Amino acid sequence: MKFKTFLQLALWLSMSTLLNSCSSCGLKAQCEKTNWYQMGFDIAQRGERISNDNFTQSCRKEDYEVNEGQLDVGFKAGMAHYCLPDVVFATGKKGQFFTNEFCDPAELKMLTQKHKEGVQEFCQPNSGYSFGAQGGVYNQICKGDKESQFLSEYGRGRKKYLQNVIYENENTISETQRDIQRLEGNKYRTQSELNSLSLQGHFAGNQANPEFQNRLRDLESSIRSYEYSITSKQQQIDQLRESNKKLRIEMQGL
Repeated sequence: MKFKTFLQLALWLSMSTLLNSCSSCGLKAQCEKTNWYQMGFDIAQRGERISNDNFTQSCRKEDYEVNEGQLDVGFKAGMAHYCLPDVVFATGKKGQFFTNEFCDPAELKMLTQKHKEGVQEFCQPNSGYSFGAQGGVYNQICKGDKESQFLSEYGRGRKKYLQNVIYENENTISETQRDIQRLEGNKYRTQSELNSLSLQGHFAGNQANPEFQNRLRDLESSIRSYEYSITSKQQQIDQLRESNKKLRIEMQGL
């Protein structure tokens, strides 16, 4: 393997390790600052179990801080709130299914009726457009003739939403590309300074000078920082392009 190729491979592996490490650091910080009572409450409000929450399971898997006591208390409080008649009605009105296993069996008939009334309001055509335009994802909760009318308006609203997201992503891509150009310029100038300084040091014979060596290390560190930033931003662009590709495919199916 040529030395240059070896250096390129080593740099790629170093960047990959650093990116994964920073991603793990980000998760750790999120886990540590999370209000676990609120997290448990919010999970119950979605009609889900804690074991199905991806974020909580990720924190547990990495052995990061999870206040299990507060999580449990919050979840139980969320369950109690979730089963209030007005909340059940609002759940249906938002186009969400009702998880009846959280609630008192003696109240299920009444709560089921409340949810049905909420769903009936949700499944109106005008609701379909606003739901789609706000980014809502339909889950086939409407039935019969109401569904076809709802879907017609939902499709129009969803298209508008997707167009806006694609437009915003394209703007972000353009801005990020400009950032990369700026970083590439900074990296080029820093590399030129490093090459010039190294050459001067060679002819002047002061390679062992501590100040000279410190300056070289500072420049090398700056170059690595620019390379890391460029790699991160290019990954962001790739993710946005992939997202837009999927959104355009969805638009074609509406």
